[in-house]
Formats: sequence, structure tokens, C-alpha cells
Amino acid sequence: MKILAEPSVGLHLDSIVEELYPDLTKEELNEVVYEVYHHMNLSPLRKQAEEKIHKSVHALFPQSKRSFS
Repeated sequence: MKILAEPSVGLHLDSIVEELYPDLTKEELNEVVYEVYHHMNLSPLRKQAEEKIHKSVHALFPQSKRSFS
């Protein structure tokens, strides 16, 4: 059986900003991270996860009578 120690998905916005804009000051980086965080829409990510979960359950356990919408 395959098990993940931490089964969550996350983004480290500060790391991404630093990678894309290494010359920003710490204050500038924090401001960008704050703005991006408050404008993120995680709904598409949730929907994508649900679709992939349904497909995986049916692929891995085809005999299952579990249904999904």
C-alpha cells in the first residue's frame, strides 16, 4: 500500500516570488506575497482534485459500487 506522510498540496508563494524576482527586498517580497495570496482562487484546484480522486477510485477499484456526482 502506498502512503503519503503529508497528503496535502501547498504552494510556498515566497519561494516562487524569490525564484522569479531574486532582486526584491524582503519588504517587497512580503507585499507581493500578500497581494497574490489574497487574490488566489483555489476552487479550480479543489475541482481538479475531486475529478482525479473519482477517476483514481474507479480505476484502482473497478469492482467498487461507490458512486460520485
